[in-house]
Amino acid sequence: MRLFSFIEEKLESLKSEVTREARLMNESGQQIKEKMDKEIPAMNKSLKQESQIAEKSNDDLVKQTNDSMLSVKEIIASEKSSRDEAEESMLNMLKEMTGNMKEEVVNERKERESSEETLLNLLEQTCGKLSNTPAQ
Repeated sequence: MRLFSFIEEKLESLKSEVTREARLMNESGQQIKEKMDKEIPAMNKSLKQESQIAEKSNDDLVKQTNDSMLSVKEIIASEKSSRDEAEESMLNMLKEMTGNMKEEVVNERKERESSEETLLNLLEQTCGKLSNTPAQ
């Protein structure tokens, strides 16, 4: 009998220890659940905030890049316009120079022809006088 009571005593002790451990595990599980219930929403909120900050940062970067591209396009357009104006100015200057040179050539040709005409008249007059004068 003693053995039986010893076994019962040990069995009761084990039951109580298992019950105590089950209660501790249950309490621990409940504490973990409560902690998770508090921390998961906070983590979700924090993740949302970080995501929103990252998204805003990306949007700002895209806007800044677009603004820079527009600025570069404006600079390029301005440079092209300046280059076109300079080219047009050079072409007009060349046309004016060509016209002036043609006018000078025409004037010089007229002067040359006039000089040739004068020389030819002088030669004809001289020849006419020489032919009218008696030979010596």
